Amino acid sequence: MKYAHLGLCYLASPYTSDSADVMQERFSRTAMATAEFTRQGILIFSPILHSVPMVQCGCGGTTWDDWADYDTAFIKKCTQVFVLQLDGWKQSRGVTAEVEICRANGIPVIGVNPLDIGEAVELFVARRAQFSSKFQ
Repeated sequence: MKYAHLGLCYLASPYTSDSADVMQERFSRTAMATAEFTRQGILIFSPILHSVPMVQCGCGGTTWDDWADYDTAFIKKCTQVFVLQLDGWKQSRGVTAEVEICRANGIPVIGVNPLDIGEAVELFVARRAQFSSKFQ
C-alpha cells in the first residue's frame, strides 16, 4: 500500500433503502470505490463491503442501529473518513451518524465524488503531509 503509512481510512456510504435494487447499486458502487482507493494505495475499510456479506450469512441486519457499535469502533481507529456521495448520502442515517462520530473525535472527513476518487486521494495525501510536517 503506497499510503498505508498514513493510517487506516474508513469509507462511509449510504446503503439501506426500501428498494433492493437501490441497495444493490449502492453496494456495487461502494465496492468499485473501495477498489479504486485500494488501487491508489489507500488502506481503507468499507463497513458496507464488510457487513453485507455477513448479513447474507445470518449475522446482523442492514440498518445503522444493527452496526453502530461495530462501525464506531472502526471509525475511532481511523485517521480519515471518506464519505462516498452517492444519491441519498445526505439523508442517510448511518452516514450522518458516522460524520458526527468523526466530529466528536476530531477525525477529518472528506467528501468523495464517486466519479473522481483520485481527487479525494490527492486531498487526503496533501492534508496528511501538512499535518505530519507540523510535528517533525
